[in-house]
Amino acid sequence: MAFLAGRLVGYSIYVSAASLASTQFASVIDNFFGSPSSIALQLVLLIIVCALPLVNWRRFTNRDRDATAGKH
Repeated sequence: MAFLAGRLVGYSIYVSAASLASTQFASVIDNFFGSPSSIALQLVLLIIVCALPLVNWRRFTNRDRDATAGKH
């Protein structure tokens, strides 16, 4: 019984805090993520993330190994 009462009180506090945060920060988040500059930034970052698999990463990682491989 005490466990149930504790859960009810705890969850009520969590829901109240989440509702308060939602109402206070919703306009700030909408203005930030809805602005044209942030949308452009998101598109640029999305293009960069999509281009990452196309990079030849061995060119960057094996530079030291290739120089010392022929000396053994």
